[in-house]
Amino acid sequence: MVTERLVADEILPPGISVRGGHPRDSSQLLLGLMTLSRWAQTCNNSESDPLDGIISKGVLKTLLSALNFRDVASVAHARRVAILAVGIGNCLGWEPSQQKMLEVASQMCDIGKIGVPDHFLFKPDKLSVEEAELMDLHRNIAIAVLQACRVNQEVLEIISQAHSHYNSETNGYRQIGSDVHLGARILAVVDAYDSLSTDQEYRQAKPHGDVIEILMKEAGSKFDGNVIHSLDRWIANEGSPFSREVAQSSCSPTASRGQPVREVGLLCHIFSYLYFLESLYEGYYLVDSDLRYVVWNRGIEHLLGQSSSEVLGQVWSSRTPCHADKLGRPLAERDCPMHKVIETEKPNTSTVQVQHCDGQWIEVELQSVPLFDTENRLHGVAQIFKDNSRNSRVPEFRELKMAASRDAITGVANRDELEQQLELFVSEFERQADPEPFSVIFLDIDFLRVSTIRSVIRPVTGFSSTSRDCCSTKCIRANWWRVTAAKSS
Repeated sequence: MVTERLVADEILPPGISVRGGHPRDSSQLLLGLMTLSRWAQTCNNSESDPLDGIISKGVLKTLLSALNFRDVASVAHARRVAILAVGIGNCLGWEPSQQKMLEVASQMCDIGKIGVPDHFLFKPDKLSVEEAELMDLHRNIAIAVLQACRVNQEVLEIISQAHSHYNSETNGYRQIGSDVHLGARILAVVDAYDSLSTDQEYRQAKPHGDVIEILMKEAGSKFDGNVIHSLDRWIANEGSPFSREVAQSSCSPTASRGQPVREVGLLCHIFSYLYFLESLYEGYYLVDSDLRYVVWNRGIEHLLGQSSSEVLGQVWSSRTPCHADKLGRPLAERDCPMHKVIETEKPNTSTVQVQHCDGQWIEVELQSVPLFDTENRLHGVAQIFKDNSRNSRVPEFRELKMAASRDAITGVANRDELEQQLELFVSEFERQADPEPFSVIFLDIDFLRVSTIRSVIRPVTGFSSTSRDCCSTKCIRANWWRVTAAKSS
């Protein structure tokens, strides 16, 4: 028997509870989201409040406070975007209620950044492709939280469509047209405009004319050209709609507008956990104690082909979505994982088939988590889906990236990958105060049947000011090295 005293015994107070402390348990974090949902339902605005029917003012304050606590710059950005968006809406003759929806959407579209890891959110350089893909998940998180907070469906539509222009199925951008909410088209333009016209860690702000020119290059695909012209005319006629002091001002992150630090900390934990769910699983949804859908995230929309507007507020049943066992036999309601976890009061993981709206059956690993409080009262159930036909999102992305950057026969990096790596070397070289010289050797091998390659290489031992001024990829071969290769069979 071990009789020695552990180090932990000297650190932790006596009688500490095993389940005490921070709410890191997944069920407790999801319960926190359900608590936010119940609070949003009871915390109604007065009928004279312009936000009535759009969002609870208490919820709006809480979410902005949490974002401000996490990153002051994001709140300042949201304020500027809201000013620009509402200004364009006013120029277009929008009703006050529509302008309020656009204002709320502008301020809420970035709240998912509360859960973004620090090394992404505060990276002093451009994000890599992989980092940008993960960073984009914050928009899905924002939609899920706003669903739980019972925000007006039109606001959710504006936020979700503002950055949904890219269509991977057609391997390019789809045309921006009447199928995209005008508020979403406005939000996409002003969000990009403010980002480009504001100093960032990795680049300086660009002047108005340059920003408009950049946006117009993607008009008709990524942005609405009419909205860009409206913004250009408005600023040309009225000038900047805010001063630098107003644009950059925000409340102190420690004060958080009076919100208790503990409450804000809990929200940060909830957002971080949702980021984890978005990264590793295909989709999830939450139902309340009445089995009504409260959250139907973007992933589950894609997995099952049903939009949140069709599902939210409806009562769960074994037919929404349809369940079957691994052999394809339909499951009775009492045999579904949802009922099993309610009866046993314990989490459950099972392999079932669920049906896409087009009739296709998909085998998934389904995790069902009952959400009980400390008094053992059921507040809802979360169900988390993993498509068994896929390993995970990140490996699939890496495989595609490898396929695009490697030669199919040899597995060696192709020219596109070479140019990207050279660009990285050039950037690193220019950032150094006293850089070390480097050389590049090219060997061109034809038919992969070369027995001997004799190369006469004159490497560059230093860079003159002239060569550094012309450091584009196109002139690397001409200015940085000379390679003469001869081959014999």
